[in-house]
Amino acid sequence: IREVHQLDVVLYPSRLLPPETIGVWQAGMSELDMTRLVDFYPNGVKDQFMIGTMSGEDIKKLLQDRSRESYSVDVEVAGVRYHVHYVGGIPQFSYFEVERGRPLEDKTQYRVAISEFFYFSGATFPGYKYRNGMNFSFSESSRGVSARSALLAYLRQRRDPPFLTA
Repeated sequence: IREVHQLDVVLYPSRLLPPETIGVWQAGMSELDMTRLVDFYPNGVKDQFMIGTMSGEDIKKLLQDRSRESYSVDVEVAGVRYHVHYVGGIPQFSYFEVERGRPLEDKTQYRVAISEFFYFSGATFPGYKYRNGMNFSFSESSRGVSARSALLAYLRQRRDPPFLTA
């Protein structure tokens, strides 16, 4: 989603990822292999994302709030590396950085994609919108972005996997 839609950050709920499933992207994959890889991800309403803007400060707050609820990674994030360290349920320190080790700036507005299903639906009520106050921190610009379609478009554009660095 991030590369296809030129976004800064994608917030992908961990609960949408299939447990214990591994997909492998190899150079020269056929169209059928790419489709099988994309089929790991949910379709329908769980595949729909909203695009908008959020400040760096609000992104940090959302990630801290979501991790505090389960003391685990509740949201997979593309575009931001972060860690929130808890001891006895109390946050001790955290860091948030964007590409090349630059800090996520509090006052900067970032283009963000977020799951429509987790933002607000009857199944996830109160969802991010009310539980995490995103009705105040997220300025929506469009809806109906498919994560599956974006992934398939990305795979088709790049026949070879990118070089990944830790």
